[in-house]
Amino acid sequence: MSSMEPGPSTGDHPLPVVAQAPFYAVHPRTDCPHVESNVAPLPEAGLDASAPCSTCQDPTENWVCLKCFRVFCSRYINGDMAQHMGETGHKVALSFADMSVWCDGCDSYISHEVVRPAKRAAYRSKFGEDFPENSEDAENSAAR
Repeated sequence: MSSMEPGPSTGDHPLPVVAQAPFYAVHPRTDCPHVESNVAPLPEAGLDASAPCSTCQDPTENWVCLKCFRVFCSRYINGDMAQHMGETGHKVALSFADMSVWCDGCDSYISHEVVRPAKRAAYRSKFGEDFPENSEDAENSAAR
């Protein structure tokens, strides 16, 4: 679309044409030294991927702490998970948005077999079905 052609709009105001932004592949760290001491066994009740933030009650963009299983919002909402990690020293959390796992101690996304039960439980809660086997195979390949 050229800049002269009409594009999407919100009422009388055209939306700006945004330049293509480059995308970057995320390569999760597979040698996180914090993961085993910061991931507790899953609670019997499992995980609730629709749980709101424990602090602000925001229902979007939430993470679950894999040490205490409290749910907090991301830095893009109110930053309650970052605050929780800073105050408690808990380092590993799982995103309910995309099932990624973050280690605050490594400042990196991570992949490790210890987090797989939590990823499976979150996926089952969010989508009502088991985690696709091919997704786990891809994660296993990345971890090698």
